[in-house]
Amino acid sequence: MRETTNAYDQYAVLVYDTTNGQNVGRIPLGLSSVISNAITERSLARSTVFSMGTLRHDGPQRGGGPKIECVYLLEFNEGVDIGRIAALLHDELHSDNIFL
Repeated sequence: MRETTNAYDQYAVLVYDTTNGQNVGRIPLGLSSVISNAITERSLARSTVFSMGTLRHDGPQRGGGPKIECVYLLEFNEGVDIGRIAALLHDELHSDNIFL
């Protein structure tokens, strides 16, 4: 779900635990813009976040606080240009760890 009132990230996306409906965090900056736009365009069919269990803390600066390493499974609707999505993810995340 988009968090349109977030003062620090105009593309903020909240993550919810489907077993109890509680907010468990936000999608990281960078990835949030790609996912937020996919939500707005209605091209994202489903997303799942898997915690890898590694916790780190960035401190009190803006965007700081506890971070848990995760794997994101993004499923897009039929007809979506996956190559374009992969390029956007690569540009935003500066990572080659994107699998189609």
